[in-house]
Amino acid sequence: MSDSAQLLISQGLTVVATSLAAITIARSLEPADWGIFAAFLGLSLALSLVSDFGIGTWLLRELSRLVEPGQRGHRSRHVGLLVTSGMLVNTVIALPLVAGAIIWSVASRPGVGVSIALVSLLLYGLLSAGANALEAHFRARRKVRLVLSASLLEKGALVAMLLAVAGMGGGLGAIGLTYVAAGLMRVAFDAFVLFGRHGVPVVRPTPGSSLALARDSFPIALNAASLNLIPRLDTLVLIALSTTSAAWFAIGERVLGPALLLPATLGGALYPFMATQAARRAAPWKIAGALGALGAVLAAIGFVLAPFLIPLLFGDSYREAVAVSQVMLLVVPIVYATSPLLVIAYSHGRERSFLAPFVILSLGGTLAIVAGQAAGGATLAAVGYVARSGLFLVVVGSVAFVAWRQHLETSPDDASAPGRISPYTP
Repeated sequence: MSDSAQLLISQGLTVVATSLAAITIARSLEPADWGIFAAFLGLSLALSLVSDFGIGTWLLRELSRLVEPGQRGHRSRHVGLLVTSGMLVNTVIALPLVAGAIIWSVASRPGVGVSIALVSLLLYGLLSAGANALEAHFRARRKVRLVLSASLLEKGALVAMLLAVAGMGGGLGAIGLTYVAAGLMRVAFDAFVLFGRHGVPVVRPTPGSSLALARDSFPIALNAASLNLIPRLDTLVLIALSTTSAAWFAIGERVLGPALLLPATLGGALYPFMATQAARRAAPWKIAGALGALGAVLAAIGFVLAPFLIPLLFGDSYREAVAVSQVMLLVVPIVYATSPLLVIAYSHGRERSFLAPFVILSLGGTLAIVAGQAAGGATLAAVGYVARSGLFLVVVGSVAFVAWRQHLETSPDDASAPGRISPYTP
């Protein structure tokens, strides 16, 4: 909880900084240019998710395992190879997309400022993925304050540079370049601490180690796409049926957003603890039950406050979104219980068990939302949204429970027994 609290502070400050950045940019640009910039920034964030390729989560798990007793002999070189291999994979995935943006700019000639902004923001997405790979070591070693420091450095520098650019009347191109500069500062800080202060050697990645890392992280990337990418398309699907229902659904997602920060953050903080034999022998339902109960309390509070807060924040015209949001709030305790179970399953190496079920449930959930909309409108569509999350919990809980039972049957009782040796030996 201490690690999660620090990470939540980092995310909260990031939200404040990005909001200030957005306000500064919007006030310094014409509405049309602001629309272009917002679209490019969204594309940059999408590139960051694509180029990450599940590597951030995979590295966090593997690097957490390297701090177990019995792993210390080659730990530093393992860390160096894993991190550099991960960054190489990030780069190989992202560069073709950046090159495509350059080719489009040359062919379409949208203007120098627009072209620079597009390429700069895509490069920023690549830098964000690289920083995530570097910071996996800090998270694995529970050096959460370093992650907080890196985030504050990047966002603080970004806001300061944007204010300067706005004061000088800079356009889209200059704004895009400030994002690259801020991203470079974060990567440079992470690299200095990791390779300089922590003494991790810079190990040149080999094609074999990079391909092996990409192969092993691919299931996590697909799982993340099923859990996050497909559900994000729900509102777009509803637009084809009813723009009004899509609006109510979008309000519900906005209401859920802050409540779902905690389980996502706590999941990342759990990996260093789950790397130990003692933690892997602990009953998985205990932490899942505790977090699920916390989620139920938050959902109940949200249920009571929704009729007052939604009209207050979004206007009286959105009162019909209240019932939809109240139904969608039922997702909160489900997600709170699912998050630690997913970490437990991943810590036991069971990510491949989710490949087919997650895709099927994600697409099936979208169909359930469409069917609910056709049968009774946005409220029934929200029921389909909740049902999908409930089925996710059943699948993840079943895999985590089976993995835990098998671990009890096959692992030694000694809590200090060494875990799996990393195959990525330099």
